[in-house]
Amino acid sequence: MTYINYQVLYNPSEYGLTNITDPCWDGDYSGNGAQCANPEEYLFWDAIHPTAAAHLLIGEWASPLVLPDLPGAPTIGTATAGDAEASVSFTAPDFTGGSAITSYTVTSSPDGLTGVGVASPITVPGLANGQTFTFSVTATNSIGTGPASDGSNEVTPEVREEEIFINGFETVP
Repeated sequence: MTYINYQVLYNPSEYGLTNITDPCWDGDYSGNGAQCANPEEYLFWDAIHPTAAAHLLIGEWASPLVLPDLPGAPTIGTATAGDAEASVSFTAPDFTGGSAITSYTVTSSPDGLTGVGVASPITVPGLANGQTFTFSVTATNSIGTGPASDGSNEVTPEVREEEIFINGFETVP
């Protein structure tokens, strides 16, 4: 027995139904017969067809299975600071919304600076060196942008001095 059947059979009043066994129409297929007074409270129109109320219930249950939705939140990974930037790793959401994810956006806090890409990791440029940031990630599909991930670890971008070697000797940059 499916979940839908179970819910209607054991909790019909939750769905506005008062009769889940008898048909609303007591006539034959030539038009001879009578309709019940309250068809919106019946599950069956005749011996085999659902009523309009039942069709609405079926549509409500089925639409999330066949219609795309917003994706879920990605799972945040690790943020790594660079010089005026940070690289943020993450894992794709378990729920894509039934539509392919087209992009991910990583947003800094504070300042709301962003980096956009199609896979992890994504770099957020333009960060102020010496300032501490955290990041969140959202996924976007053809329907729109889903909820943000949890926040990342804190990072503080800073200027990275590079060692320069000339003829095998280290020099100061």
